Amino acid sequence: MRNILDFSSNTLYHSFMMTTQEIKTKLSTDPRWVDRALIELTKRQTAMEQASKATINRNDIGYQPCDARMFTSFGHALMQGRKLSPKQYAYCGLRVEGYTGWVRQWCGQAPIAKYARQVEEMIQAKAAALAAALQAKETSA
Repeated sequence: MRNILDFSSNTLYHSFMMTTQEIKTKLSTDPRWVDRALIELTKRQTAMEQASKATINRNDIGYQPCDARMFTSFGHALMQGRKLSPKQYAYCGLRVEGYTGWVRQWCGQAPIAKYARQVEEMIQAKAAALAAALQAKETSA
């Protein structure tokens, strides 16, 4: 099957065959992946969690309590069309050009990378939906 997923575009897509480690690497190095992950993870939170910028339901969906306030606010800012500053990327664990200050780490990796499993689940769900849509389109043609 061809690679029809592209996570860096406006939709949550990438290759069907990415490993969790490859996703962690992308989340640790690519601002476009960080932006998209923050948006999609924020969308996965309940309405109450989004409004309070906190983790209320311990359901392994959305953010951990230590990240909920900041990452939810970053996700909302991105959904409103704003860009993250280099300092905000550093809080996510991403070193970007032009910022020489402290970069947050979690167990030796970017804090956003701990959500790689959820990102992988979202990619797989999108890939399955896309494959089903393509198959339905081919069947009806």
